[in-house]
Amino acid sequence: MNTRSQHRFLLVTVTALSMAFMLAPTVSAGDTEAPSQTVSLEPGKHKEVCLKMTSGQGVRYQFTSDRPIAFNIHYHDGPAVQYPVKLYSIRDASDRFVADADRGYCLMWSNRTKKTSNLTYRVDGPR
Repeated sequence: MNTRSQHRFLLVTVTALSMAFMLAPTVSAGDTEAPSQTVSLEPGKHKEVCLKMTSGQGVRYQFTSDRPIAFNIHYHDGPAVQYPVKLYSIRDASDRFVADADRGYCLMWSNRTKKTSNLTYRVDGPR
């Protein structure tokens, strides 16, 4: 692959990732109804809840799963992804996250096992 082809490939990849992030469902951190759901996560799949937050806003989250899963809170900084929270192989957690800047943050649960996981989660807006 020559340099020109590599640049085109990189441009297409970055564009596709940007579009996927922009089209992902979002929930305003100020919504009065908190997203709460029970989902089946098939092997290799993930569930994501994205919020637009301002600096100093907090969001409370809690979840349980019948199998160990991975959980993170992340945001996109240009082509890089930053992870203020990253947990592996856990079945439950409950905590509060506070935004350090105005941006979109995503809470993501991933099933890295070979069996379907039943996940129940709740995300409450800032307090």
